[in-house]
Amino acid sequence: MFYFANYISVTFLGVTGYDSILKIILVASPFIVVYSLVEAYLKGKQEINLLLKINIISSILTVLFIYPLLYYFDFEGIAFYFIVLSIIPLIIYSILERKEIKELFRSKIDFNSQIIKNILKIGSVSLFSSFLFQFSILHLRKFIILNFDTQFAGIYQSLLGLSMNYFILIYSFLSTYSLPKIASLNVNHEINSEINEQFRFLLFIIVPMILLILTFRYLFLKIFYTAEFLDASNLFYIQIFGDLFKSFGALFSIWLIPRMKIKVLMSIDFCFNLTFIALPYLLINIFPDNIIIIPITYAASYFVHFVLICLYTYSSINFRFNKNSMKNIVVSILTIIAGIVINVFIPNASYFIIFVLLGFNAYLIIDRQEYSRIKIIVKNYIYK
Repeated sequence: MFYFANYISVTFLGVTGYDSILKIILVASPFIVVYSLVEAYLKGKQEINLLLKINIISSILTVLFIYPLLYYFDFEGIAFYFIVLSIIPLIIYSILERKEIKELFRSKIDFNSQIIKNILKIGSVSLFSSFLFQFSILHLRKFIILNFDTQFAGIYQSLLGLSMNYFILIYSFLSTYSLPKIASLNVNHEINSEINEQFRFLLFIIVPMILLILTFRYLFLKIFYTAEFLDASNLFYIQIFGDLFKSFGALFSIWLIPRMKIKVLMSIDFCFNLTFIALPYLLINIFPDNIIIIPITYAASYFVHFVLICLYTYSSINFRFNKNSMKNIVVSILTIIAGIVINVFIPNASYFIIFVLLGFNAYLIIDRQEYSRIKIIVKNYIYK
């Protein structure tokens, strides 16, 4: 990869001079792989609190490196940031669990051939999915550069970057809580019931995040990027629907992992990435010279991904949304539509009204028993 860095830069990005950045990012790859193994190990041991502690500490520490790296290394500082981002979680884990690591290396491990096969299968799917998605992102970036210019590529990258960053919380919820919970179930109706329950929690998390990002998008773009990227603000209206379908698809695909539905996962991922690559060429004829086709592609691709997984789940384990889930879907959709209307027609007041809207949304979604539990938790915390 080091030797072909310039070729990859020209082929997938359509520009020259970025081979050094690609080489720097490649240095981070081994550390990313190692920490992914650490994450899998901690999840297997149900060390959720430790995993969250590592993620929170590393997130805080890595933010401190962003501005110095950008200041001293300019554009290459982003590439060096990837190295920092991959190394710091490993360092934190090594410090917090130094005794555990010593014992792990001293102990003898009995290898189960079937377990190793399953790990290799799941690992191959993860690599396949990651490779396809990264290829699709690079291809989309090249498409933007060739049909628009490099400035638009940077604008959409800022939009995609914000989506990826706040979506870390969603993936943390799904991987640390939803996946172990659903993986422990073997009966279809239990999986159906758990997916419905997880769906409620997911809506409770994703809807406020989407509307807060939409409402304070100017502030986020100025903080994490510069004022030059404010042109991306109007693209959020379409991008958020892609994030919504992305979260739904991620939840519905969880049960496929413990069931080892490898071919299904790979087929659906292939359809998603094919849509992601091909759709811009169709849309550019409908909306010529309009960058709006890119967030439309993002939203449509994740919609296809969610529909395919949902249809397979419906047919395989006879999944159905229960009444509570249907109610929450209707409430969430109406909340998002109301949030968009508020942001479009009364943007200055949206900073205050959005919190009232989210409070009303929470009131409709959370049931009385959950309110009682929340009150008890708050009271206990105050008394302590």
